[in-house]
Amino acid sequence: MSLILQNLYLGSVSIAKDIKFIKEKNIKYILICAKGLKQYYPNIVQYKQLNISDNPCTVIITHFPESIEFIQTNIKNAAILIHCLGGKSRSVSITIAYLMFLLHVTYDQAFQHVKQRHFEAQPNAGFIKQLKTFQKVLQIYGKPKQNDFKALNQILFDNNVETQVKMKLSSIQFKNNYEIQENQDQEDIQEDLDIQFIQQNEKQ
Repeated sequence: MSLILQNLYLGSVSIAKDIKFIKEKNIKYILICAKGLKQYYPNIVQYKQLNISDNPCTVIITHFPESIEFIQTNIKNAAILIHCLGGKSRSVSITIAYLMFLLHVTYDQAFQHVKQRHFEAQPNAGFIKQLKTFQKVLQIYGKPKQNDFKALNQILFDNNVETQVKMKLSSIQFKNNYEIQENQDQEDIQEDLDIQFIQQNEKQ
């Protein structure tokens, strides 16, 4: 678990299960950046969950506006936890996108801020490319409309960003042990197995 900004925590599923931590840090909002993970304390925490896989081919950029809105709307009221399964890629990418939006900084600057506080930070190659695309989107968006999230979504739509991202991702040859077309199903299967392992342990 890492404190990224005041009232903003970043971590893995293990910290999301820690009720002592949740209460001590006054966490009232949790953003789950993964499919299939449990919402452990719905009676005391407000959840938002994104159905995304940690795969370079996953389109995550379209989830940035809704995630930023959730964080920005609630962060003044109480602490927020952002997490995925391992706290390395998906939740880190969403956190970086929020910092880029909030602080008007580049991807590299936001990544360095997160990395200094959360050593596990390691967005996958596809997410990094989308965060750099989001940097261009924010240049169009500008500062005057900082809390106009509909405008941010509109820029993504008007510039056909989702389609462009999909085309770029399909054409990239990823290194770092990624052979996308061959390994995509294997990665999704492995994540499902990890989630099943967690769920089985909780039942015991």
